[in-house]
Amino acid sequence: MPKTFKQMPSFEGVAAGQTATLRLPIGQTYHALYIPFNGVTLAQMTGIRVVANGKAIHTYSSGEVLNKMNMDEGRESANTAKILVIDFERYGMEGRSARELTALGTGHPKDPTPITTLAVEIDISPDAAGPALSCRALRSAPTPLGMMKKVRRFSYNAPGEGDYEISDLPKGELINQAFFLTDQVLSVKLERNSYVEFERTATENKLIRRNAERKPQAGQFVYDPVEFGNGSETLATRGVNDLRFILNMAQAAPVETVVVYLGALDG
Repeated sequence: MPKTFKQMPSFEGVAAGQTATLRLPIGQTYHALYIPFNGVTLAQMTGIRVVANGKAIHTYSSGEVLNKMNMDEGRESANTAKILVIDFERYGMEGRSARELTALGTGHPKDPTPITTLAVEIDISPDAAGPALSCRALRSAPTPLGMMKKVRRFSYNAPGEGDYEISDLPKGELINQAFFLTDQVLSVKLERNSYVEFERTATENKLIRRNAERKPQAGQFVYDPVEFGNGSETLATRGVNDLRFILNMAQAAPVETVVVYLGALDG
């Protein structure tokens, strides 16, 4: 489907110490948002959310986190052109259908579960000098909402060196990626119903992912089942009784965890 690149309405409430809100028009399919920024750093964007029908479907603790996730997939840093990208597609997948599977359809008349409101919220630190934000969207003709990316954030604290288990992540949907945002992870093992699905050291993971044309970033370990571009190689969690990531830690550290799920709007 042909795409257009169009200026969106202005953000509301763009000021230091405030939450800037962009209310996106309904009726098109959104592929990506491009957000130019000035007078505010990525670190001073202290929370970013995409909200559909009043529910957060993407959550990031900062612009820095979103930028590092984007760079890991191979995008240029937002600091280069001062433009932050929120992507609804699956960047780097082989084949158009695999990439565009999660494009965000809104307002289609035959959609049984339509998105009727869509917004972006950006929390701005009181330290920002003179923030300015705008947005252009890559869009195409209306399509019914199907599978979508849902970016969820979780907070953990590993108490010391050795194995630390994360076993309470929500199950039921597909996992596209999981980002463990700490430089203290030495290795990760994934067990699904007691079967080892994945086991790599941090060094092995970086090497393999570089060979897969990802660009691993410092300070995070990424579990990435679609790293080689095969969009079908996600991790299924429906009907799974036990799912646990076992992180071998060099020392005690907070472990912010961001999981990219694929599922329906109300899932």
